[in-house]
Amino acid sequence: MTTFSMVRGDEDRRAADRRLLRTIDTFIRDRGYSPSLRELRDLCQYSSVSVVSAAVRRLEKLGAIGRGPAGTSRSLTVLDGGLGEE
Repeated sequence: MTTFSMVRGDEDRRAADRRLLRTIDTFIRDRGYSPSLRELRDLCQYSSVSVVSAAVRRLEKLGAIGRGPAGTSRSLTVLDGGLGEE
C-alpha cells in the first residue's frame, strides 16, 4: 500500500534530482568543467559528500548524467534528455 508520505518522499527526491542536475549543468556551462562533490554539497546544501555521491549515482543510474573512469575527478557530464521530465 502506498501512503502519502511515500509519494511525498518520491516527489521530494525527484525535485532534488532535478535541482542537482540543473546545478551540474549550470556549473559546467559557466565554468567549462564539472563541479566536485564538495562543491555540489555546498551549492545544493546537502549534509555530506556521501549524500551527494549517492544522489550522483542515482542520476547516473537514471541515465541523466555520465561519469568518467573511476578515480577521475570533475568528470560529470549531463546527457541528452536529462531526467526526461522537463
